[in-house]
Amino acid sequence: MKKRIKAKFKGEDFSDVIKDTIKNQCRVTLDLIDNKSESDPHFVVHEIRKTFKNIRAELRLVRSRISFYHAENRFFRDQARLISQVRDIEASLEALALIQKVSQDKTHQQVIESIEESLKGQRSSFEDNELQVTLKKIQSNLLKKYAQIDSWKVEVTGYPDIEPNLKRTYNRGRKSLLRLNQEITSEAFHEWRKRIKYLRYQLDFLSPIWPGFLAAMESELHKLSDLAGLQRDMHNLSNFIEALANRFKKQENGQLLLKTIGQHRNQYQQQALFLGKRLYHLRKKEFTGLLAVSWDAYQTESSTAPGSP
Repeated sequence: MKKRIKAKFKGEDFSDVIKDTIKNQCRVTLDLIDNKSESDPHFVVHEIRKTFKNIRAELRLVRSRISFYHAENRFFRDQARLISQVRDIEASLEALALIQKVSQDKTHQQVIESIEESLKGQRSSFEDNELQVTLKKIQSNLLKKYAQIDSWKVEVTGYPDIEPNLKRTYNRGRKSLLRLNQEITSEAFHEWRKRIKYLRYQLDFLSPIWPGFLAAMESELHKLSDLAGLQRDMHNLSNFIEALANRFKKQENGQLLLKTIGQHRNQYQQQALFLGKRLYHLRKKEFTGLLAVSWDAYQTESSTAPGSP
């Protein structure tokens, strides 16, 4: 990714850099689908969804400079949604494995085995009946989209063109955090996590302008996203267990497990809020102003470096 920004200072149009980056992300997805038989299908699904989120973050970075933002953002969102079910099931299984690892209660283990069996059954059903067809559909849709990208008109020449969009991404995350400080809900955490991811991918894209600082911040945003994701996975797992309550021989066993899951979920929430307070401390103008100075400094360094034109 770092070469993409460096190219801008070698005379390449930044608009072309954005389009080339999105095309590269599309190629990554197409390669994943082409080679799916050689990879874990859950890894393929996870990576495809992550790639689409990355593309949507980059579209957001230039949203005020393109006329097609809403249509293209909707396209990549809808492609990711086609495989959201299997990813949600896999995330619940991962959350269940985490609970199983830390729990020594035998009654928990009995309930966990029943839940695991049900989740794996749903996952197998989707894989056997829908996953391959769905991936083929995504592949067909993406090939058509890939052919259109070169014709996109992206009017970006420098940082002032993307600053309002970066400010918007950061400020939405900061506002989401402030709302969570007033009332904690799973839905609010989920919305915050989406804002965190968009900012993370945008800073990863821009990291060459200040590698030490932005790479560290991207890493911390990754941790924050994981914490927010874990609390959501625990929430979804709890909902799944409640729906299966009548399958347990003893209702209290399911309730005890739900209590344990709730404790872990609260722990992840608090860890996320503390880390978020650090990462979203600056006001939006302070944050984007810091990056403006970094952009200018990097551009000057690039133009005065030995061997530069």
